Amino acid sequence: MSEYLVEVKRSARRSNAAVGTVVCQRGVRHRFDSRDEAESWADELAADDGQVWIRAANPDDRSDVDGYLIGWLHRVKAPTLDTRPGEQAWIADYEAPTDEQSADHEATTRRGGEQITDWLASE
Repeated sequence: MSEYLVEVKRSARRSNAAVGTVVCQRGVRHRFDSRDEAESWADELAADDGQVWIRAANPDDRSDVDGYLIGWLHRVKAPTLDTRPGEQAWIADYEAPTDEQSADHEATTRRGGEQITDWLASE
């Protein structure tokens, strides 16, 4: 049976403390008898802590590994204006001014979830 070589990526170490421990104790490359065995190992690690999984190496990948153990950091949802006053917000979080208000200003607020960088570029 052929071996399946897995390299642990930084995203897995950052999202799962158990992966960090494994890397410190055994290094970043691990050999398995098959991909199924590697995926079982990833499932065991994910059961204890953050989400990690095996991703096959790209066909044009120049390394000698067959797959990577990768992870995903859970990001906290951005606070809303109602729950965390004083936090920075997107321009789209505010209502557009009325026609009377916009006549007093050189620039008008746009609608539609436009990013602040687009607004700044128009200034």
